[in-house]
Amino acid sequence: MTPDKVYKLKTTESQEQRKVVAWFRYQYPQYRLISIPNGSWVAGTGNRRFALINKYKAEGMTPGVSDLFLCVGNENFHGLWLEMKSKGKRLSDKQFEWSEDMRKAGYITDTAYSFEQAKQIIENYLKEIELKA
Repeated sequence: MTPDKVYKLKTTESQEQRKVVAWFRYQYPQYRLISIPNGSWVAGTGNRRFALINKYKAEGMTPGVSDLFLCVGNENFHGLWLEMKSKGKRLSDKQFEWSEDMRKAGYITDTAYSFEQAKQIIENYLKEIELKA
């Protein structure tokens, strides 16, 4: 194995999402990009974990909701739902269903497999919003 392959570490979905959020908050402080910690890891074991999951479900945790929501819209779109995925992964059935439901409700939805792709999606969306404002 060559050295460049030995040291090339795969970035996680979480790392890519953190880069997106940091870049966005620096680049566009006038707008809000929020994280939806839906399906995130739940600490605890046994009964404690079960109780927390039930609590989160009662509070509105919904399977399939996208990872990020850009709270910027105009008369044509209500906002952008963005799902972050690791390379080679695909949307779950619930994520696909959520995405379709949000499109029907007037939102833009997309999936990014890297920081660069997410950045491009967001920049394109903001240009579209500004052009139609």
